[in-house]
Amino acid sequence: MRLRDRDYAVSREGLIFRVLGYEHPPFHCFCDPEYAPSSLFHSSNPRAPRIRKDGSLFYKFYFDEGIHFVKERYPQYLLHSDTLNATLVGLSHDQIDLVRHPEDRLAEILEGTGRDRLTQLLVEVVDSITERSRLRPSDFGVFGSILHDFHHSDYSDLDLTIYGRASVGELTDLLGTFHSEVRNPIRNEFDLWDELSSRKHWAFSEYTLDEYAWHQRRKRIYSIYVGEKMCRRVAVEFEPVRRWDEIGTGFDPTVKVRRVGWLKAVATILDDEDSFFMPSIYRVRVERVLDGSPVFDVDTITSYVEEYRMQARKGETVVVAGNLEEVESSGGSHKQITLTYGPRYFEQLLKVLR
Repeated sequence: MRLRDRDYAVSREGLIFRVLGYEHPPFHCFCDPEYAPSSLFHSSNPRAPRIRKDGSLFYKFYFDEGIHFVKERYPQYLLHSDTLNATLVGLSHDQIDLVRHPEDRLAEILEGTGRDRLTQLLVEVVDSITERSRLRPSDFGVFGSILHDFHHSDYSDLDLTIYGRASVGELTDLLGTFHSEVRNPIRNEFDLWDELSSRKHWAFSEYTLDEYAWHQRRKRIYSIYVGEKMCRRVAVEFEPVRRWDEIGTGFDPTVKVRRVGWLKAVATILDDEDSFFMPSIYRVRVERVLDGSPVFDVDTITSYVEEYRMQARKGETVVVAGNLEEVESSGGSHKQITLTYGPRYFEQLLKVLR
């Protein structure tokens, strides 16, 4: 069973898990619980209900609801990571009843009939990209509500995967062109972004909304469709995912990660080619320590925080704050700054010095 980031695994009970990343123990996968059938879980959050075309009701987990649900109700879906010395949500392959791959679902829609307005728009977006680039439909997939047949043509958005480093580069170049064309209905979402509507949800202590918008705008993977056809704005997001031949050997059982403190520093980005994916990886050189022990032999920033994907480019100078970790394996050791879920989450930082 081959699984990668943004694939989905469904348990026998109907719990829907999103696969996280690319490195998993043999015959297992780390994942995040995203949806549960109404027979198992109920949410009072008005955003949570999802109704499939067959009428079955699911609820989406928000924040850490899914992790707590699994710990309390389905501890068999917990998996210990020797690398991190921590217990995470994960499934063995024999606990998986069904796998959903975004690329398979998109191919089904492109080849099928009986589309609604939203899936027809999905086809047109993919066509508009492939007609003006070397990208092919097989370079894309569709996840989110459309993948699970939860979508509503009047409310749902378009969530697509884009596979491979080269494909991401070509796509972002083309989207930059689209965003600059006055008559093109595919616009940069952050040219139309309303800061005021997001202010009440913002909690990062050293990362302002203005800085967030500037960084997100230049990533160009966040678009919005503003054509008359839909009578509403439809978000069109592209999620970079590694091609199968970019994943490599994957899991290394000799790797051990040890947290040794907190570090805030100024650093230069030496390599950003793996910043597209989750986790986002940047090769760096530390120039100046602002807070924490005077450690200068850090060579990597590893970010599991969505806001900091594709955040900085080769040659740029950044301010970074996160957990200082030592990574040991049979091949040696190195130090990294890691941005991830846990204590001091909103103090974490990665931004370009402008």
